[in-house]
Amino acid sequence: MNVSSQSFNYKTYHPAFPHESTADQFFDEAQWRAYYQLGRFIAGDLLRVDARPADASGSKGIADLYRELDALRDDATLAQHLA
Repeated sequence: MNVSSQSFNYKTYHPAFPHESTADQFFDEAQWRAYYQLGRFIAGDLLRVDARPADASGSKGIADLYRELDALRDDATLAQHLA
């Protein structure tokens, strides 16, 4: 799994990641960023797109990902993309 070093560092100091309790809804910035990056990775994997942060060379920004996701709204286009 290719996630950022920030997520890896968060996991180092919080071994329960990504299975931490949701009872505490007040995430600090490090925790929020780690889950955000994990979500980007999972979404990119499901959509078969490069969802790395925009600062990574050759990757798409979040606006590009939204446009691509919007283009996959109908079933035929989605099936063709995943084929």
